[in-house]
Amino acid sequence: MNKKTFKILGSLLFSIGLASCVSSDQHMVKQILETQEANSRFTPPSAQGFTVDSLDEAYKIQAIYNSEKSKSFGPISGYKIAYASLQSQKANGINEPVYGALFEKQRVPNGGIIKVADFSGFHIESEIAVIIDKDIPAGLKNPSSLKPYIRSVHVGYDIPDNIFDVSQGKPVPNDIVIFGAGAHTYSIGPAHELKDISFSGNKLDVFFESKKVYEGNENNTMGSPLNSLFWLYEKLQSQGKTLRTHEVVLCGAVGGAFKASGDNAKGTYTANHPLLGKVSIEVK
Repeated sequence: MNKKTFKILGSLLFSIGLASCVSSDQHMVKQILETQEANSRFTPPSAQGFTVDSLDEAYKIQAIYNSEKSKSFGPISGYKIAYASLQSQKANGINEPVYGALFEKQRVPNGGIIKVADFSGFHIESEIAVIIDKDIPAGLKNPSSLKPYIRSVHVGYDIPDNIFDVSQGKPVPNDIVIFGAGAHTYSIGPAHELKDISFSGNKLDVFFESKKVYEGNENNTMGSPLNSLFWLYEKLQSQGKTLRTHEVVLCGAVGGAFKASGDNAKGTYTANHPLLGKVSIEVK
């Protein structure tokens, strides 16, 4: 074999290997999307032997997932933050939160209706949400510098979907990142100006019908919702992105998720914040 033939063959093998890697990521995304569409369960990618070396690599696969997801759910309308508490980060062996994209058609109005049958694994979390007023430039140095770029602040719901079959293996943070941190449905309450709100450890309660089923503290989000928002800003900046006008950010769960299934999940959920008011959702 002459040097020219060897070089061509080497390039061909490299290209095949690269294509194989890309198709492997796309195949995993396809599996996840099909599982979500069928509202069924899925063995976590890590338990399938699907190797992802880092969270950065997982975000690159999430970009493929986001591109495919947007074909059915519209453009990205914002982001959700997961593992915002230090306790949840420690439990999962990471030292920062993770994020997933929210899509336009995933938003449900305050007081709206969703169906438990549309979930593989229904659970609900109360959060602080913000709406971005204008594109945020690079170079901001601290959470307070975000304030001029926040249009409004709200009490909100992240209603994610748990597609993973934990009997086949516990999902790791890379698994969570790949499928967008489980983003499925979200809702936000009435708008308030940030200047009128003090994040000083306010408690959020969630009532299922008349029974209190959830309690959390807004400062479980990295010490303050503004801190977790600033983390997201810096993370997106490191990936060549930024927070943009009109985008919604769910700043992280203020307490552990409330989980229910089937008929046990059906009813009205009302979250109450002492300064931000209420947000409700009906599950049928």
